[in-house]
Amino acid sequence: MQTMKGNVAKYLLFDACFWIALLDDRDTYHRMAVDLYNKTEDWHGLLPWPTLYEVLSTRLSRNHQRVRIFSDELHSPGIKLIDDTPYRPKALLKTVDLEYSVRTLSLVDLVIRDMLADINLRMDGFVTFNHRDFNDVCSRRRLPMYPKDLEE
Repeated sequence: MQTMKGNVAKYLLFDACFWIALLDDRDTYHRMAVDLYNKTEDWHGLLPWPTLYEVLSTRLSRNHQRVRIFSDELHSPGIKLIDDTPYRPKALLKTVDLEYSVRTLSLVDLVIRDMLADINLRMDGFVTFNHRDFNDVCSRRRLPMYPKDLEE
């Protein structure tokens, strides 16, 4: 694997859209996902449990080859699953209480936003193709977003 523009992100939090694109060669972002995957070196992937729910959907689960590929990634030494339990109550409130919520985002995205905002959760970047929903929180924490920040 190659280095990301000379900087190696040690801990990258991964959004589901990256894995979905990487596993599905018909996905609009497949080529970008493959290119990004090939530009990482010595990284540790942080996978929130809600990401697993989205990636291992009914559609993907029907394709045993893709499930096997994803399973191999999950069992590689550089992958760590992130428990979402501490983030659930606040994210759920933001999802269902329209007076509390300022944006219309999925429960999964709100959990991930809270993880991104958590300074006690070590990460050096965030991998997503859905930059608009996370740009503000990544900007506040000064977390690069990949592949967007590779292009700049």
